Amino acid sequence: MKTIELETVSDRCFEVTGVRPRHFQLEAAQAALTGKDCILNVPTGGGKTLAFCLPVLVKKGGTVLVVSPLTALMKDQVSTSFHLSPQRVASGTIPVVFVPPEVAVAKQFQQDVLSNPTYARHLINIVIDEGHCITEWGGTFRPDYALLGLLRGRVRSGLAVTVATATLPFYSLGYQVRSPQ
Repeated sequence: MKTIELETVSDRCFEVTGVRPRHFQLEAAQAALTGKDCILNVPTGGGKTLAFCLPVLVKKGGTVLVVSPLTALMKDQVSTSFHLSPQRVASGTIPVVFVPPEVAVAKQFQQDVLSNPTYARHLINIVIDEGHCITEWGGTFRPDYALLGLLRGRVRSGLAVTVATATLPFYSLGYQVRSPQ
């Protein structure tokens, strides 16, 4: 198992953005970069987006796939993701790609992007944003969102998955969830 020094991630973030990440953001990035799954339960506005974007600052040429059910949020965070061709996404040159769940589980996305060897080589992490939607609403909230588990079988073994949320209920987990202090 490879190790990633948190100081290296912090220094790289500061070099690129002028911001020093918080400890939970560094831990989430470290988990992604070392192939460990992570639950990121952080209040709204607490820095989840930076946490799952940090890996691409460290791993040059890497990409992170963010699946978000919130169209307005995706448009606000990065308006170009909606208009990228599958070929451009599969090239692995887009550091962070935001897609809705319907795209993420579509057979065409599997064929054009996830099965592309170039994209597979560049993919660092899959982020499921607003993860509480699965436990709170299940199939009544955008049915394809409940199918996101399919992604695990469509990517290489050992690829980290991060579930990010601001409101994941603690009773739904069998272990402790960390949040910023």
